[in-house]
Amino acid sequence: MRHFRRILLVVAVLFSLILSAAVYIYLERQAIVKPEEDKTVTIYVAAIDIEDKMQITSEMLVKTTVEDSRLYEGVLKDEKEIVGKYTNYPIFKGEPFRSERLIGEIKNELSLNLAETFRAMSLSVTQASGVSDLIKVGDWIDLVVWLPEIKESNRVVRPNISKMILQKIEVLAVNRERDRKDQYTEEIVPTYTLTLSIPVYDLEDFVLAQSVGSIYVALRPYDSMVIFKTPGAIWEDLLVDDFGRMKDLFPQYEIEGKIEMDTKPIEVERYQYYTVLYGDTLRGIAKKFYGDETRFVLIKDVNQIEDVNIIFPGMALKLPILEKED
Repeated sequence: MRHFRRILLVVAVLFSLILSAAVYIYLERQAIVKPEEDKTVTIYVAAIDIEDKMQITSEMLVKTTVEDSRLYEGVLKDEKEIVGKYTNYPIFKGEPFRSERLIGEIKNELSLNLAETFRAMSLSVTQASGVSDLIKVGDWIDLVVWLPEIKESNRVVRPNISKMILQKIEVLAVNRERDRKDQYTEEIVPTYTLTLSIPVYDLEDFVLAQSVGSIYVALRPYDSMVIFKTPGAIWEDLLVDDFGRMKDLFPQYEIEGKIEMDTKPIEVERYQYYTVLYGDTLRGIAKKFYGDETRFVLIKDVNQIEDVNIIFPGMALKLPILEKED
């Protein structure tokens, strides 16, 4: 019995020692302060100030390591997601790149598709003035302005006049969701807006033409590069031919010519068009088409050219087709 008690005492002492040691070790571990883990992230920031609508290159980026926090949620961390994109807003030096500040598909950004010397301008047209709804994006057009007659004290100071003011203008966008009331008939007229690429030096003429007159659209061949020099037209041009003679509108009547001609009149009913090439002269063109270089005067008069020495490549000339003399 005494032996059993001695064994039980030894076991109790050992158990207390083990328990004490376990408690000591636990308290020691709790007393040790663990250093926090290093939570950082690598991102790209702007190396310079980047303006709006600029294409981003690798030289504009710099890699940096920052503390990972909510401030950098949504920041682009892959260089491939940044380079080649366009900024939708200015990005300043040291600022990280976010997807909402970059343009993914630049084809939908009109300002990025404009050449340096062009500006986008809008023109409102109807079916009558806009080629009956046939205009679409990517077409090329010419613009003709009509200016109404101006009178002062019952005297005409400016007659009705029409003039081709712009040629080879690209259509950038078409919006057909507008209607307006006609100023004369008060009927609702379907209208639409064309967004056009206008050369910078023609912007003022374009705006003025819309303000003081009416602009009509002429659809041109897609691959045509020819620019025509036109003098404009007034009402008299509907009745007078290229040589200043009254047109024979009523053959049963004898109509007196408007201008006395010193030479025998040349009857012209048909024309062909010729595009001026580099090195061409009016005399050379006359020799080529008529076999007589003195016919350059005819070309000069028909096309209302003031200086025979000033013609340029790409200029379109109207050449009368002469009947063969017997």
